[in-house]
Amino acid sequence: MKFKRIKTAFLAVLFTTSLPAFAAEAESCVPSWCKAPNAKLKPSEQSICRYPELQTADHLLNLVYQQYRNALQGEAQKKLTAAQSQWRTQERDTLTGKQELLAAILERVQEINFMSSMVNNP
Repeated sequence: MKFKRIKTAFLAVLFTTSLPAFAAEAESCVPSWCKAPNAKLKPSEQSICRYPELQTADHLLNLVYQQYRNALQGEAQKKLTAAQSQWRTQERDTLTGKQELLAAILERVQEINFMSSMVNNP
């Protein structure tokens, strides 16, 4: 477990140091709910809207999630959707700090990539 935290922290540092310029220009990475006037955002969502690096990481998570979800069917797809909703409410939405949110999002990207690789390469 300690290695996983160190690895995730390393990825977060790498991500924040290598992509800020890209993230600042990546308008397509801004979630639609960040642009919605009078949106009632959770503190975690406010943080994502505030930091381009979090927007980029969230965009990456959405891409990976949608790709994996589209590869599934029926009950497996429903279970993934429920698991993602649970992760959002029990993990992401409990965090507000930039680094902790970034680490959580990138860890979730890794988890979904791993699950996807198990389906694609049994």
